[in-house]
Amino acid sequence: MLTRRETLTGVLSLPALSLFASEAEAARAVAQEMFLYSNQWRRKNGLSNLAQSRALTRSAQDFAEYMHRTNRFGHSVDGKRPMLRARAAGYRAMYIAENIAGRTYRGAPEPNVGQLLVGQWINSPGHRKNMASRKARDLGCGVMIADGMIYAVQTFGRT
Repeated sequence: MLTRRETLTGVLSLPALSLFASEAEAARAVAQEMFLYSNQWRRKNGLSNLAQSRALTRSAQDFAEYMHRTNRFGHSVDGKRPMLRARAAGYRAMYIAENIAGRTYRGAPEPNVGQLLVGQWINSPGHRKNMASRKARDLGCGVMIADGMIYAVQTFGRT
């Protein structure tokens, strides 16, 4: 198990939090941006759009919050695999894949944090494979922003 300090390699700038009522509102905006840019990338690569799943979004959000709360980072740091988390959130999964990211942030203006996170996953072969999966039909994105950290989770699924 790695700690937050051991896994972080970069710094992202988030939109100035004063633009949002709260860090939670900023996190929701970043998660929506991740969803939109993921589908934009899929279309550019001849793949179909993924539907936004409430259950997968809940699963992704809960896991992003868990990683922040426990200061632990990894796909199974809660003792569960992504499939179990998705099913616990009410998603009747036949297929699940997951991308996660954790980075420090600064409050300086940066308009496209969601796009930056998606870009990092696109530039990583394993993460890109999840994004390009033809098995996936649904997507949920979750983001936790607090204490100078951003945790982001994408959960891809098919029922």
